[in-house]
Amino acid sequence: MDHSSDSLSIPDLNQLITDLGPLLEALEIQTDEAGRWLVALDEELIILMEQDVDTGKLVLSVEVGRPPTGLELDAYKMLLQVNASWRDTGGLRFGLEPEGDMVTQILDVSLAGLDLEGLRLVTAQFAATALDARTLLAEMAQGEAVDFATMQHFTRV
Repeated sequence: MDHSSDSLSIPDLNQLITDLGPLLEALEIQTDEAGRWLVALDEELIILMEQDVDTGKLVLSVEVGRPPTGLELDAYKMLLQVNASWRDTGGLRFGLEPEGDMVTQILDVSLAGLDLEGLRLVTAQFAATALDARTLLAEMAQGEAVDFATMQHFTRV
């Protein structure tokens, strides 16, 4: 189904993301060669935003880290449990980058009716959740017990 008529135009979306920067106190916003926006909230937290014209969505993604060596299966199980809770998380999900074992947090945001305040709220919550995911992976690496119940704070973004 083509949702291009529901979507913001590229110039409008570009302006919306540009206006988002100061509200989030972003260090910088750039576009890459593929036309995606890179929103650097700090030196290590860079959110990639990409328009999916076919679905009328803005796809947010961010790297959250690598699973601890020897605990990969435990980490993957926990992340898949979060994925299965999509109703509770608002569609937030985790995946692995195609070229390696970097865990990526992903969220699709409808462009229909999206305004600056809505994008600010979603992006801020998405960033906070990414930081929580990084903390949980680090806790696993330190040998701390982390299970699905710990992940329940990944509530609707």
